[in-house]
Amino acid sequence: GLLVVAHARHHGEPAATAALIEAALAGSDALGGLADGALTWRSAPGARLTACVAALGAALAAAAVAAAAAALAVLVGAAGVFIAPATTTAYLIADTAAPPGARVRAAAWVNTALNLGATTGIAATGALLDLLPLRVCFLVTALPAAVTAAFLLLRHRPPRARHL
Repeated sequence: GLLVVAHARHHGEPAATAALIEAALAGSDALGGLADGALTWRSAPGARLTACVAALGAALAAAAVAAAAAALAVLVGAAGVFIAPATTTAYLIADTAAPPGARVRAAAWVNTALNLGATTGIAATGALLDLLPLRVCFLVTALPAAVTAAFLLLRHRPPRARHL
């Protein structure tokens, strides 16, 4: 949200432009969620979460080079497609991994992590906009997704064979 408003201001666009870009994000998030629910997945939830988070981070990083509002809308829209599937998959993993008596707590932890990440991200973005160029702020925004995807890849990497 803040980066979109900063982008519009930086490029002399009216505030309505930022609202349209935010609408593209919300709409693509909804479409991503609908598509995720309509598909029958063959891949493991961990692999899906890794792919969604990596794609989300890549789209956010690509937004750093968007000079025009239309380009930013497309890139932010591309990022939005992966939000609902990533969120849904995170809840699914927590529900599946938790013992029956702890499923509500597991879902609460996912929810808490999402809210904490969003709150921290908004606060950090506001502070960084005063310190860094706009393009760098977009790249910093993509960093948590990139780190998460890397962590998930390392966590689910098959063990290496030992040579005697």
